[in-house]
Amino acid sequence: DSRTIVFGSQNRLMKVSVSGGPPVKLCDISGPINVGFWTPDNRIVFGTTISGVFEVPAAGCGVMKPLTQLAAGETQHAPQGLLPDGRHFLYLVRGASDHAGVNIRRLDEKPEMPGSRLLTDDTSALFAPSKSGSKPGWIVFVRENTLLAQPFDPNGLEVAGDPIPIGPSAGNLGGFSVSETGDLVYGNVGQGNRQLDWYDRKGTRIETAWKGRSFNEIELSPDGKQVAAVDSPATTDIWIYDFSRKSENHVAAGVHPVWSPDGQRLIWGGFRGIIQFQTRAASGADAAQPFAEGWKSATYPSDLSTDGRFLLAETGGDKTGRDLMVLPVEGGKPGPPKPYLFSENDESSGRFSPTTSYVAHVMRTGSRSEVYVSTFPDPTAGKWPISAAGGYQPRWSRDGKELFYLTADGRLMRVEVRQGASPFGVATELFQVAAAFFPATNNQTRWDLTRDGQRFLFNTLTGDTSAPLTVVVNWQAGL
Repeated sequence: DSRTIVFGSQNRLMKVSVSGGPPVKLCDISGPINVGFWTPDNRIVFGTTISGVFEVPAAGCGVMKPLTQLAAGETQHAPQGLLPDGRHFLYLVRGASDHAGVNIRRLDEKPEMPGSRLLTDDTSALFAPSKSGSKPGWIVFVRENTLLAQPFDPNGLEVAGDPIPIGPSAGNLGGFSVSETGDLVYGNVGQGNRQLDWYDRKGTRIETAWKGRSFNEIELSPDGKQVAAVDSPATTDIWIYDFSRKSENHVAAGVHPVWSPDGQRLIWGGFRGIIQFQTRAASGADAAQPFAEGWKSATYPSDLSTDGRFLLAETGGDKTGRDLMVLPVEGGKPGPPKPYLFSENDESSGRFSPTTSYVAHVMRTGSRSEVYVSTFPDPTAGKWPISAAGGYQPRWSRDGKELFYLTADGRLMRVEVRQGASPFGVATELFQVAAAFFPATNNQTRWDLTRDGQRFLFNTLTGDTSAPLTVVVNWQAGL
């Protein structure tokens, strides 16, 4: 009825009336929400980026009920919308699974039961009722950067005929919407114009290092001569850029790239169809090959120790949210993973100190996310709070004498690292990042610094950052 907005806030699902008043908590959640919908009988159906689909009464009872369950190899389920019968809904399955793509299932099915795959595409998919009466309805989705509509029978729950192009490039996840009255809106929402910029310690922009891509997370090579970057959340392609040659090379599809200590190889997390770590020579001299695998939930590399002996990884737990584990590495081969930080709180963004004696990480307790440092390999031997008013995306200087992190509003903070019983000083502001480069609260690190700690590389937004939206009235008339 358009009277209430439901939204995610840290580890809570909230609702607020559009007429005003305080937000009300519906339930606790284990990770950031992706998408969802509201049923006619006042149930809110939603998913998170690390789990299946859940429902909770709109009145709020504090308890969410699972509607789907991740199968082996799957990373997340994203509910798309309820079909006209009020019993079936569309949802996207991501990960290494025979059901990867757009699926259909009933609201009352057992969570462990798989859905029925409708499309193999990694895309949002919405049902639109037919306005002409000549067809039962349409499924609108994105394939190869083209917005398509395909005839769909909501009674037989089947697509029929060929998909018809109805728009140019649109974000495949959430980059479009349709109304029941026959309107369509689409656009590359949230992309903006991104570039990698160098800043000095005073916050003065020195120069633009690389532009022309929809950069997401970035990682400088150990010698600072190259950078690995993920090209936008939608495509998740890893590229390497050489600053002196001004050349770029495609590595593979994946996320969270980590350099080997000698800068010769990359390790990254599989995202398109597989849950595994992969590795490849940074020069492209060999093909991508598996490095570690076997996880049932979203697991990604976080950092590799400077001696190459330990790989820190972030994983999703059913009851504990995000956690950190460590894989011992010997002879270039990983051993069995071992828990490092597993608790009822979310632990993420782990970074080894240059001496491998500490790990800087983000821990979320309730609605607060702060930077902490824990001893390694035994986290119970020592733990220090670093930030006091919110902290994200920590990074160490290469000499280990400084620790940096970001605040939610994009201020770069510096902490002195000393010897003795109190090794960490009080955080002071270094500078405010000139552009709203990205929400700092995301656990994907979008900045880095050189070995001497004098220059900082930031993923920034530039120019007109408002992505245009196209609205098409009566879009079915031309089909």
